[in-house]
Amino acid sequence: MEYIGKELLKDPDADLTELLAREFEINFIRARDIARKVSLDDFVKNYNTLENLVIESIAKEIVKNGSFLDYKNSFLDEYFNLVRRAINKPNETKPSNVFYSLESLKKYLNNPNNGAHLDISKLNLSRNKLFSSDDEQAKFYLDSLIKSSYVLVSVNEHWSKSKDSEKGPRSFHILKKIAFLLKTAFADIGLERPEYSINNNTITLEIGEETRKNLQKIREELKSKQNHSVSKK
Repeated sequence: MEYIGKELLKDPDADLTELLAREFEINFIRARDIARKVSLDDFVKNYNTLENLVIESIAKEIVKNGSFLDYKNSFLDEYFNLVRRAINKPNETKPSNVFYSLESLKKYLNNPNNGAHLDISKLNLSRNKLFSSDDEQAKFYLDSLIKSSYVLVSVNEHWSKSKDSEKGPRSFHILKKIAFLLKTAFADIGLERPEYSINNNTITLEIGEETRKNLQKIREELKSKQNHSVSKK
């Protein structure tokens, strides 16, 4: 990162304060406090190390929203070591907030759910029809979320409570129900809260990539469990 700033003679910390406030949108008071503890040269050196590990946009986000500015000496060394370990985990998409702090990195690296399998033993299927093997609409909604990252419903669409009833949720309320079931399932399993957004105009629910991958893992584990049960009979 190159920084060309005007000379500010009134305050020896002003260059870094201005840089943090302008380029990283750091609150002025916090920027000034950081500048009194870290020199501009040290910040630039540390930031360049971070930027070489992750892309520039994520590096800026980490500085803005994370605890990176608070780390010095051994804590900073530990932070960089954990970042390297996280980015070297194969075949996994890492949300940017994983890199926000030592705590978030440790949680990510120590979380068994980051592996290929999820423990679905605590998933309460009796209260979560989204994963029902007997509900064709549920299968369609789940399949759409996993394949396309969204569900689109029509104005007059019902998600029936039973085969003979149309008293279940309708239209926009179907999306609210799906969102609730997603949150319930992820909470049961111990996953982070699912990322989703609902568009009222198009009657669409869209999920984030990590949420989509976790849904796919849940379905795969459920199928594996069902196949295992069948093979035992």
